Amino acid sequence: IGKLGPILAGSLNNVVSKLLDHPSAPTEEIVYRQALSDGAQICRKIWQGAGNWMNHERADYLVALCCNKLEDWAGARDAAQSGLKTIDANGSEDVDRAFLLLELGRAWRGLGDETQRATVRTQALELSKGFDDELRKWFASRAQA
Repeated sequence: IGKLGPILAGSLNNVVSKLLDHPSAPTEEIVYRQALSDGAQICRKIWQGAGNWMNHERADYLVALCCNKLEDWAGARDAAQSGLKTIDANGSEDVDRAFLLLELGRAWRGLGDETQRATVRTQALELSKGFDDELRKWFASRAQA
């Protein structure tokens, strides 16, 4: 993919994000489900070859978001945990960690583990206390979604 990798991955990320955020998303339709699932997985694959560690963990976040939207709880859990491991191995990124923890909590809820959900949600909310006002509002809206 070479020099086009970041452009392709960024563009695909934007397309998948738009599909994900569509207010009347037809989550029961196979074409929509495949577009989310395949788009996020392909985006992650491109970032793994063309990006840095932050691109890798953010691609995992996109996969976790899509999996949770499609009620693939195990896939969401695995993607969120992968993103968190990438952060742990490479540096400190509290904003991304908090958002990954939210998705991990959603996955644990879907898997029926309220204890794990509560634990990671508490960690996410604690991290958000250090955010500026605008980011804290956006985070709160995502936490309520």
